[in-house]
Amino acid sequence: MSIPAAETVRARSVARAAVADGLPRIAARELLKYAVTTAILSPYGGGLLDVRRAVLIDGSDFTRADGKAGTMIIMTAGEFDMVIENVGGLDALKEKLGHDFAVYDGRKLL
Repeated sequence: MSIPAAETVRARSVARAAVADGLPRIAARELLKYAVTTAILSPYGGGLLDVRRAVLIDGSDFTRADGKAGTMIIMTAGEFDMVIENVGGLDALKEKLGHDFAVYDGRKLL
């Protein structure tokens, strides 16, 4: 059984992207894409999510004070910008929440 030509081309393009962009960047893009396709609408403003204009906040690497695992939050870029503006910047938000987190911004990843 042979592999269809389209699948071979896709595999090669993914491999080239892995070399060019680096695996962490590809993983971040794929995580953002998954979050957007799972949520479809922003849970905060109800806006339609688009991978190029969505932001994923990944706080899954920490444990909260109540012992529960951290979470991931998906929102539109406009909502994210508003939050950052209201708290005084990304560093201020991290300080306010008391832990570090990763931000995957579709405007910068794609």
